[in-house]
Amino acid sequence: MLRAPSLPEPARALRDRLAWRYGWSEAGAAAAPGRCAAVLGLLAERLHAQAARGTRYLFGRPLRVADLTWASFAVLVRPLPPDVCPMPAQTRALYEAKHPAVEAALDPALLAHRDFVYERHLPLPLDF
Repeated sequence: MLRAPSLPEPARALRDRLAWRYGWSEAGAAAAPGRCAAVLGLLAERLHAQAARGTRYLFGRPLRVADLTWASFAVLVRPLPPDVCPMPAQTRALYEAKHPAVEAALDPALLAHRDFVYERHLPLPLDF
């Protein structure tokens, strides 16, 4: 991504400043999909274990910060549908997971949990 030659100069300068600020490296970028897949696997395992205990939440019965955090970050892997989270198609494409390891780790239960949290606990449709 940092090699995108078609970016205009202001965007390249911003990209480079943000990359430096957040510690971007080739090694980190190469490891990121595997790490994301591992975290998705842990979350899916937790959700399935909780479902076996009779709850739809990550920890116990009430809504917790972990549920809100997952629901918020899940939209970076797979955005909410356009009818509840409208955005330009170009923007939507940036937020959809493209790496096969991440796609393979995206258990449908994770997306169902994201949708459940938004439907039950957060106002929809999102309005930006």
